[in-house]
Parts: sequence; structure tokens; C-alpha cells
Amino acid sequence: MIALSLEEIVSFCGGRLAGADGAYLIKKAETDSRKDMTDGIFFALKGERFDAHDFLKQAMENNAAVLCVQNGREIAGAPCWCVDDTLQAYQKLGSLMLRKAAVTSVAITGSVGKTSVKEMTRAVLEEKFGAGAVLFTEGNTNNHIGVPQNLMRLTEKHKVAVIEMGTSSFGEIGVLSEIVRPEAALINSIAPCHLENLGSLEGVAKEKSAIFDFAGKLAVIPGNIPQTAQIKAAAEAKGLSIKYFGNSASEEFFYSDFKGSIAGSSFVLHCGGEKVVVNWNLQGEHQAQNACGAAAIGKYFGMTIEEIAAGLQKTSLPGMRAKITEVNGVHLYNDAYNANPASMHALLKMVKESIKNGEFAEKNVIFVLGDMLELGDSSAVEHQRLLQAIKQELPQVRVLAAGANFMQYKGDFAMNFFADSVQAGEYLKTVLQAGDWVFFKGSRSMHIENAMPGDEWR
Repeated sequence: MIALSLEEIVSFCGGRLAGADGAYLIKKAETDSRKDMTDGIFFALKGERFDAHDFLKQAMENNAAVLCVQNGREIAGAPCWCVDDTLQAYQKLGSLMLRKAAVTSVAITGSVGKTSVKEMTRAVLEEKFGAGAVLFTEGNTNNHIGVPQNLMRLTEKHKVAVIEMGTSSFGEIGVLSEIVRPEAALINSIAPCHLENLGSLEGVAKEKSAIFDFAGKLAVIPGNIPQTAQIKAAAEAKGLSIKYFGNSASEEFFYSDFKGSIAGSSFVLHCGGEKVVVNWNLQGEHQAQNACGAAAIGKYFGMTIEEIAAGLQKTSLPGMRAKITEVNGVHLYNDAYNANPASMHALLKMVKESIKNGEFAEKNVIFVLGDMLELGDSSAVEHQRLLQAIKQELPQVRVLAAGANFMQYKGDFAMNFFADSVQAGEYLKTVLQAGDWVFFKGSRSMHIENAMPGDEWR
């Protein structure tokens, strides 16, 4: 965090000081009262199930220089910064960090693969500016708390910030766009996610397009999806320059000649009439299209196509995303971080390609799948559609499906159904054989990684 006086912070973010020294130099901002907060502000955030005002005493015991509290909830004798809304104050401080660091910000959202595109964009821009010069979203911190949390990490060494933005309800992306005010904003996909709140694909596109609300110059959007026109109109309404990416020459940034395997893939990247071959360790044709979006950002920053390709080839995905391990002759493909219909069918497509390439036999494939959540009225049909696709396209594949949404089809498919991932995992251990390839995928709260065999199986 860039050190600022408390007076400067309050002047930008609003509120009033009570018993606090405005000249005090603030060097950190925390929302966890258990952390050391020497020279820092403790923000007493309030949620549906918690109220951090209950932990003000603990924050002071951990050396908080000042407590950011809701008006009327200050502690007598303690240095307090009193505001109407502590979350808004926290978000405004994130915006102030961007201003003080004077970095260019890039915002990325999408229904499927936004973390992948964020990592690709990070890798591309690190090729230009250097690894230490690119601030990027860490982990699953892409919400109303996580976005400013990442901005607090800005220092004078950073040149650019690549910020991922997630949403589950209307109005969330617009708030994040206002915090970040990106110079360039990218939407990589629209898919049936969070339909319980967003209602339809048009609703998803509307919410994602709010990323342009406070964007400065560039909108990067897919040119080959049904919602392209809707997203384009939203970008045009903000006066942004638009760059399209996709899988055909009608887009300025596109790919061709995709060749994939379970170990990685290659494709030809086309950028404004130039082209280059990209070889990387990412699987799936959908990742090639994601790369085209990241390439558009690289071009915006003046990079050559060769520099962009070099950056892309260094991309590494975090967490439980397409991680392959081998145990006792069994290959475990851990993609359990999250799932929705689009990403499930992308996995199915990749497995089919690998079987066609002779990398493994269909009979050796096991899918361990968890429910896809937050699909609203589309939930039943999407789960049925996925099971039907597996049955028709890969009839020899063994399926272990966990969760109530899958369980309703127990009598309709000759597959194995379980109440949860733990039960699926217990059964899995009884059928595994050397040479098997096991693919794990489900919505985050299904914790389908719990079905993976542990040390006792090794």
C-alpha cells in the first residue's frame, strides 16, 4: 500500500475523524481484526451474517492506528474515522490507491474463463513491463470487497493493474467499474451463470456490460456470440473504441489451426493481419479464443505479436484449474474450482479430442461431476442436457454425479449418482485402475475435490 496521511484519505473518501491524528501516516488497510495493524486502518465491515464492529477491541489490541466505523458506533477514547458506510469507504480507498499509484487499469469479466483471461493478460503485460510491475487479482478476490483489497497492494513499482470482476446480481459490476475506472475493459464470454438473479442470457450480458460504465478508452468483446450486438451497444453508449476477438477472420483478433492434447495445445494467433504460432500447456479450444482477447489488450499497450505470443506461452492457471497429477498409474485432472454448463461442455469437448488423438481410451475415462448451481429455472434442463450429451457422445465413459440436481435423474441414466462429493469419492476408490483418467468438475460449493483419492489410496 502507498503510505498516505489519514487526513488525505478522509479528504478523498469522506467522513470525519474522532480522536484521531490527521497527520498520521497510514501504511495498510485491513478487514480482519486478527491481523497486525500497526500503522493501519481497521475497516469494520458489516454483512448479512457478521458485523466487524463487534471486534473493534481486538483490532485495537492488534495495534490498529485508527478504526473506520459507522457513524454512531465509535469507541470513546479510540482513534476513529466515522463514515456512513464502511464498505464504501474501503472501496473509495481502493480508488485512491489507483490514483496515487498512477497506473493504467485493465478490467476483465465474463461468465466462463474470466480468471483464465486475467492470467493470460497478466502474462502478456508482464512480458512488456516485467513481473513486478503488474498488479493482478489474487485468488477469488473479484467481488465488492476483493477488488479494493487488491488495489490496496499497489505500490510505486507497479505500472499496470489487471483486475478481475465477478458478479451474481444486477448492479455489482457497475460498482466495481466505478472503483477501478479501467482504461481498457474486456468481456470474454456470456453463459448461463447466476440465472437465479440475472434471469436470462440477456440479463447476464446487461450486467457484464456495466464494466464499461466507467471505462476510459477501450472495450474488448467477443465477436461471435449471440449477445455481441447487445454488448457492442453498451460500449458504444460510453464512447469506447471497440476491438473484437473470436474464431474467424471477421474479428481483428482471432485464432485458427487449433491442435489440442491433454498436455497442452497450439494455435495460430492472428492480430490485425499478422500471425504467429502459440504453443502452451493449456488445454481446450476455448482457451485459444480467450487468448485472442488478451492479445487485444497487449496490442493496446503497443506490444508486437511476437511479444504477445511469448507472454501467452508463459500463462499458468491458479488453483484447481486443469491441474494434472498421477497417482499409482491413474491420472487425476482437477478442474474442480467451479462449473457451469458452458465449462462442462468445454470439458466434454476436450476429452473427446484427446480420445480421438489416442491419448487415452474412452473406456478409461471417469467423470466425477458436481451440481452446477445458481442456474435458476434452467437448472433441471441444463443438468439433463449435460448427462444426455455424455451418454450420446461418450457412451463408454463412467460418470459419478454428485448433488441433488443430478440425483433427480438417477432413474433415467445408467450412471452412478451420489448425495455429495464424499460419497462419490468413496465409490471412486473402489473402481480405480491403472490407466484411468479421472476428471473432477463442479460448482465451487460442491467441493468436488473432496472426491479425489487421498494419501490412503496411494
